Amino acid sequence: MPENEPKVKALKEFALNYDKYFRKTNSPQSVLLYSRNNGVGKTHIAVATAKLLLYEIAKDIFNSNPYEYKRRGVILDRIKYKTPVFFMSEKKYIWCRKRYSSKNEDIISYVEACEKAFLDSEFIIYDDLFRARDTDFYFDELEGIIDIRYDSQKPMIFTTNVNIKTIDQLDPEINPFADRINHGAYLLSRVEKMTRGYQFEFADYKDYRKEGIY
Repeated sequence: MPENEPKVKALKEFALNYDKYFRKTNSPQSVLLYSRNNGVGKTHIAVATAKLLLYEIAKDIFNSNPYEYKRRGVILDRIKYKTPVFFMSEKKYIWCRKRYSSKNEDIISYVEACEKAFLDSEFIIYDDLFRARDTDFYFDELEGIIDIRYDSQKPMIFTTNVNIKTIDQLDPEINPFADRINHGAYLLSRVEKMTRGYQFEFADYKDYRKEGIY
């Protein structure tokens, strides 16, 4: 969609200059990708941005000592336990987090990987913000995740189908969390501060997944 092309170009420039944006000493920049409907390509674009960012991180490591890192795979050995770029689905994380005590190894492994990323990863793609159910458990988890990243000044890229500017409103017609205004106002404040200047609303008059394009 032509309307979205400038936003995609801005995100590419964003990733190519991650020192300028993501590593600002006072307030690293996070990103919010929003569209009312599905199938626009928010997750696709977020992952592409993260892959480009990861390439830039690896390039900087190589340039810091080309002799040490001239062999293929050496940089990967250095960063594979640090997970500088991490992708997670909110719905999957909340589902697994509720079942963490089940002793299922896959669930335990996924939750622990996410929790390590909250603390250590330089950059997190947080897919489908506000997709999980609006329970106290959910809000406690989400507030904790955002607080950790906000307080440690580490950036995120959020994708969502919920207009965050409505989550402190009382009207249930426009706010899916109208009965939880205190939570909504707190989260709006945090996410607004993290993503200010980089909130992209994508045009979504067509679901491209149904067209078989990707």
